[in-house]
Amino acid sequence: MNSDQDSFPARALRPSHSADRLQSEWMGKLKNDAEHAFRRILHRATYWPIAGLLLFVLLLTAMIGYLVNVMMWVDYTNHIIAAGLDVEQKLLDVQTGTRGYFLTFDREQLQTAVDNRPAVPAAIGELKKLVAHNPGQLERAKRLEITTDQWLTDTDSTLATAQATHQPPSPVRLKARLRLFEDIRGQLGEFQAIEYALRDERTARAIHLAIAVLGGAVGLAVIIGVWQALATRRGLQEVTGKFREALETNERRAEQIRQVVLELDIELKAVAEIQRSLLPMKLPNIPTLQLAASYQTSRRAGGDYYDFFRLPEDDAVPAEQARWGILIADVSGHGTPAAVLMAVTHAIAHGIERPLDRPSKLLEFVNDRLCTGYTVENTAFVTAFFGIYDPASRTLEYSSAGHNPPRLLRAKTGKFISLEDAQALPLGIMAGEHYPDASIRLEEADTLVLYTDGWTEARPVGSTDLFGEERLDEIFLTRRDLDPTAIMEQALADLDHYTQHQPPLDDRTLLILRAAPRGHQDGERTVSIGANPPTLLENVDTLTPAST
Repeated sequence: MNSDQDSFPARALRPSHSADRLQSEWMGKLKNDAEHAFRRILHRATYWPIAGLLLFVLLLTAMIGYLVNVMMWVDYTNHIIAAGLDVEQKLLDVQTGTRGYFLTFDREQLQTAVDNRPAVPAAIGELKKLVAHNPGQLERAKRLEITTDQWLTDTDSTLATAQATHQPPSPVRLKARLRLFEDIRGQLGEFQAIEYALRDERTARAIHLAIAVLGGAVGLAVIIGVWQALATRRGLQEVTGKFREALETNERRAEQIRQVVLELDIELKAVAEIQRSLLPMKLPNIPTLQLAASYQTSRRAGGDYYDFFRLPEDDAVPAEQARWGILIADVSGHGTPAAVLMAVTHAIAHGIERPLDRPSKLLEFVNDRLCTGYTVENTAFVTAFFGIYDPASRTLEYSSAGHNPPRLLRAKTGKFISLEDAQALPLGIMAGEHYPDASIRLEEADTLVLYTDGWTEARPVGSTDLFGEERLDEIFLTRRDLDPTAIMEQALADLDHYTQHQPPLDDRTLLILRAAPRGHQDGERTVSIGANPPTLLENVDTLTPAST
């Protein structure tokens, strides 16, 4: 269900629905469904003869369509046969004119041969086009073309010699030419015989199919009608008794399951609220930075984590000089277990010893405490990227624990830089892991993108094509003239369109940081929070009988 308005179980949670009213509404729905079921049985008994007739009409229509198709094939075959006869006639015209010239040296006979000679290759070419769909016939046509070319070449040579010497060819040569000509006619005859056979076969197949379809349709309609009438009569009494029993059983079981699910959903909702209370729902005003953030879980609670906090040791310095910690993390897994480890990570990160002089110090601190107290007996881990931003110099010092490298879009060049030169193992895998540090300076209008893999690994249902880093880069490259909030709106819309508006399969977090002019005040902005996944109670809506 997409909304409580359409969900019977969700409506039952409203205070106005007492236990008695819930019971009455549930029973009323079941009784209505029972009446619809009985009507369906009666309709089947009454209208199956009509259904049989419709089936017969459908089969008859399909048969007529097939027959029309066959007749089109037969007509096409006739065209091929006609083309073959045309080739044969052209060959005979050339042969007749040639022989007449050899016997009488009549110029009219010679002209007949010469006039018809170019028509032979053209007729064979047309024949090849017509049989292009049939590999066997196409091969025969090609062989015919080769043999005919040989004969025509010999014809040209023989005519030229006869004209020059005014003497007919030798008997041996005439015999050889006649054998070659008969070979051509034999190939053409074989070709034509196959087309005649195909035409006859298709015609016979159509007649047999028509007889089979007509007989089958009549028999099937009779069988279905008789079977349905008998089955309906036998099943009426049985269905009545079983349906009444099912009503009572479903009522008891559904109520029990609904109560359990309701209690569990309330608990999960409380976990989600606690988890979200640990995240900054309002973005801070960091000098020389414009911020936008989006956070969406795949279930009630999630394992993504992000944070912005002013370093406590800089509390005494002016706001434009105070450094800020920027953290994004992703706990392995989904749901409540990931949310619990996320809360633990948050608590450890905020309990670090001061001063926080380098980003790796926080990652090493969190890693050691996770390894010794929380992940030692399971396979859970946390990827994280932590940076310390200095507004005065626009410098970002950072360190990464196996997290997706952030993408920095340089405003001047339009090129992306991947911040992947300070990587180490994810948190919670190996105690004592050393995490390197790196730094980079942001120029005015540069855009830094931090994200969790729920973005790049998003995909449409049933597809293996991931959204990927390239599509994410394309969003920021083509919309870099917009402010971070507008870019965020477009990015969310593009991702929602790409995934075909399906709920996320993984938690998704996206942070956008834009280097702003000095003295810029971004003001207070809220984080974009994705819609909550369906409640557990909505997911058990199938416990109610389906509408008929």
